[in-house]
Amino acid sequence: FISTHGARKGLADTALKTAEAGYLTRRLVDVAQDVVVIEQDCGTISGMEVSAIKEGDQVIESLRDRILGRCALDTIRNPLLPDKVLIEAGKKLTEEDIQHIHRCGFENRYPITSITLADKSGKLSAPPEVADLSDIAWWEMEPPQELFDRLLGRKVLEDVKDTYNILVRAGDEIHEVAAEDIERCGIDRVKIRSVLCCETARGVCVKCYGRDLGRGRMVQPGEAVGVIAAQSIGEPGTQLTLRTFHIGGTTSRIVSESAYYANLKEGEIGAVRYINMDAEEKGNDLVVVGRNGKVIVTFAAHKALAEGRVEIRCDKMVEDRNGRIVILADGGELQVIGKKKEPVQKVRLPYGGRLGVGVKNKATVKPGDLLVEREPWSRPLVATQAGVLKFSDVRNLGDPVTLEGRDFGERPAIQILASKGGEALEEFLLTPRARVALKEGSKVEPGDFVAELPLPVISQFEGKVRYQGIAEGRTIQQRLDPVSGNLTSVVTQIDEHNIPRIAIIGRKGEVVTTYHLPIGCEIRVKDGQDVFKGDILAQSENLRQVESVPIGANLQVRDLQVIENAGRRPVLATWDPYQVPIIASQAGKIVYRDIELGVTVRQQRDTMSKGGEEGAVQLIVMEQKEDKHPSLEISSKQGVVIESLPSGAHIVVRDGQMVQRGDTLAKMPRETFKSRDVTGGLPRVEEIFEARRPKAKDLAIIARVSGWIKIPRPGAQDEEAPIVEKLGKKRKRGTRLMAIVDSEGNVLESYEVDIGKHLIRNDGEWVNVGDKLVDGSLDPHEYLEVMGEKKCMEYLLNEIQEVYRLQGVSINDKHLEVIIRQMMNKITILDPGDTDFLPMDVVDRFMVTRENRRVQAGGGRPAKFHANLLGITKASLGTESFISAASFQETTRVLTAAAIAGKEDNLMGLKENVIMGHLIPAGTGKSEYRTLRITEDVLGPISTDTGDVLSETPPDLEESLNQGIIDMEELSEMSEVDLSEEYDED
Repeated sequence: FISTHGARKGLADTALKTAEAGYLTRRLVDVAQDVVVIEQDCGTISGMEVSAIKEGDQVIESLRDRILGRCALDTIRNPLLPDKVLIEAGKKLTEEDIQHIHRCGFENRYPITSITLADKSGKLSAPPEVADLSDIAWWEMEPPQELFDRLLGRKVLEDVKDTYNILVRAGDEIHEVAAEDIERCGIDRVKIRSVLCCETARGVCVKCYGRDLGRGRMVQPGEAVGVIAAQSIGEPGTQLTLRTFHIGGTTSRIVSESAYYANLKEGEIGAVRYINMDAEEKGNDLVVVGRNGKVIVTFAAHKALAEGRVEIRCDKMVEDRNGRIVILADGGELQVIGKKKEPVQKVRLPYGGRLGVGVKNKATVKPGDLLVEREPWSRPLVATQAGVLKFSDVRNLGDPVTLEGRDFGERPAIQILASKGGEALEEFLLTPRARVALKEGSKVEPGDFVAELPLPVISQFEGKVRYQGIAEGRTIQQRLDPVSGNLTSVVTQIDEHNIPRIAIIGRKGEVVTTYHLPIGCEIRVKDGQDVFKGDILAQSENLRQVESVPIGANLQVRDLQVIENAGRRPVLATWDPYQVPIIASQAGKIVYRDIELGVTVRQQRDTMSKGGEEGAVQLIVMEQKEDKHPSLEISSKQGVVIESLPSGAHIVVRDGQMVQRGDTLAKMPRETFKSRDVTGGLPRVEEIFEARRPKAKDLAIIARVSGWIKIPRPGAQDEEAPIVEKLGKKRKRGTRLMAIVDSEGNVLESYEVDIGKHLIRNDGEWVNVGDKLVDGSLDPHEYLEVMGEKKCMEYLLNEIQEVYRLQGVSINDKHLEVIIRQMMNKITILDPGDTDFLPMDVVDRFMVTRENRRVQAGGGRPAKFHANLLGITKASLGTESFISAASFQETTRVLTAAAIAGKEDNLMGLKENVIMGHLIPAGTGKSEYRTLRITEDVLGPISTDTGDVLSETPPDLEESLNQGIIDMEELSEMSEVDLSEEYDED
């Protein structure tokens, strides 16, 4: 068959799509034409947090590109350089202190611009006095006298910090050098000022917009950024669609993996451990049966890869009683120097690591020789002095001694004494569950392991993380991981007043349990983060990877097995990338339920069989019918388990067959290709800008609360009843039920899902607010209602960017932010309070803000409102200016409505002024420039010989100057003639 569509694809489509792109540009210009840079700084305290955009391991857009030319919301400091306090709070400033302050401003990129002071009597004033130092000449070699005049003898109320680690100060532009520095020191998230959060009433401010991309410097007041944004988005619209024809309609890439490989470098030996793993032996294989299983790999040892001479760079080392060197500091390095006198191998030396037998500086090693080894599942405490052990608050529980718990007031520790009853040479603080290797009174030598602190620290409960005793710069420090390039928080100090702990907080706010963090561990969770059973809270620096293993995967390694990369990375687990298996959770006999040929299932012969013969017949589940729910029942002495079969599942067991736990019952084809129809590029952009609701059949359902997914078994009335009750209405035919429940099983939210829709969540899976439950397109209006304004704006921004990025078109975020802000400009009044609005009024956001301020100043109640999301066409027609709206679309309707309402047009935008033939209120056409009056200091004539002023101001000008302002016209009239007459003889 010959495709006749190809004939018109070239010419007709080009014309159609160009027209469509042009119409999109027109609508964008119309909605944003009145957005002009109005002021320098709106003073907002909110902004947007941005990070690099990644898909898998691939960086789509780097953090540097996203923050370049934007203004920082907060001061960004280098996390690798700790804060230094120059002058402590409460101190009276001396000449030496002022010298320090000046040196800080002279040497650093940023000087100290303000200091909070007590009043002259040394007491706190309200508001406190802030000495502004922004006008000080910091570039001078010596402190200027005015610095002494302002500060000498005054008392400071807050710590004065050194500015040496400031990369960008709050409100300053992030330029190229700063953006590079931010990325280099491992910062992965930055808060920036954004147009979306700008509080300027009409238009935007300089700080929220940032750099003018056309000129490479900060934008100037008066710049028509709205029109620039509209053109920047509309112009690539033509490329967006024309480029489609060369691709051929679909871009696709394989997004599925089929195995996990151990993240070990060549020559490294690692150890494997399972967390929450539910697996079953099947012959020689170990098949994963349960969800949430994790496999973790840690570094255990390193072998030499080539012959060479050893060079060790480490501050602290000690030789143990067996003559082996033990490492006593993190961050050391061992190099193997080859024949060309260059390093052929570099190995990091961890704290507590033991070098191989005979391995020391200048020693020669051969391939395969052990260079360094360390305990994989704990952090050892190593003695640096010889002496006798003394225990403090350690309970002897078994052999070896294990420290089980700690009461408040107790301080479990081990001391090394010079002799029995002698002075303490060294002390080690212990954490609960520490393993103590030696008995009290034992003699120790330098390099002996006194105790082992278990790592990683794994949560045994679910809840919210709360930091206790964790203070940056005191107990923890930020470090850059040389392997991943990420910042990590490392516990650097423990004392009896600051013991770093992580508490797990339950749903009712109670402390479920507390985990003590050993010195040297890396914290993996953030304060306030939700964690589940089996999540890693803290780890040692030698942890290499943590992987969640899918159901049905074959585990290639055993728990606590030692593995080695001998030129090839070991395989941890494998699975079928094209099929998702449904696994038997118990042994028993299979019974088909509602599996009827031609009704709920169809037959398919497997053509991919061996030897070219016809394959076996497979049953494939069809779309589920209202009253029929195909499923497999496994009956045994333990009870009955029912496995529901989704549409498209291939059944691989027979009715009446006996199965074992871990056997595959059915397989679901996995979507391995992430396909997108690129021709939908421009229509998709238009759909987002017009804020259209997707059709019912394409609509995705999103979670309105966080919790666990509950999918009731087909026909199980006891499971369905509470979900239907929560639904609050009669269940429709042709739907299935789904709910989100809490940890006790109470239904928090219930959903009705059409039988034809594809569920993307499994029973028992955890979901967060806003997560998709069913495949399809999100309704932006529902997303706004559930997630709030900020998240909705970010969603729209990312969705539009994704369409453009797919085509290789780069558009700066700030252009899209300008348009999205205009779409969110209208709000609906819910409760007018003491304002002049009416309930359900749809008004401009800045009008409500202004009115609320006025009412609150008089002690009244402000209006309550909710945000609206309007499409660009609707937003253009709803603009305050009826002249602008009428010139766009629906002229008769707009003008009629304006006439009936007796509206006035204040001509605030660009378009309405062009229509009326006025100067546009942008650039030098702004009203401030038009009413500007220029003054001039007139000093009198100047001598041609000496260059001195010969006389005071002429008397006829003196009067005008005294009045304050001279108009340009007035000045030109009083020109040379008057002056030459009066001073002719000179």
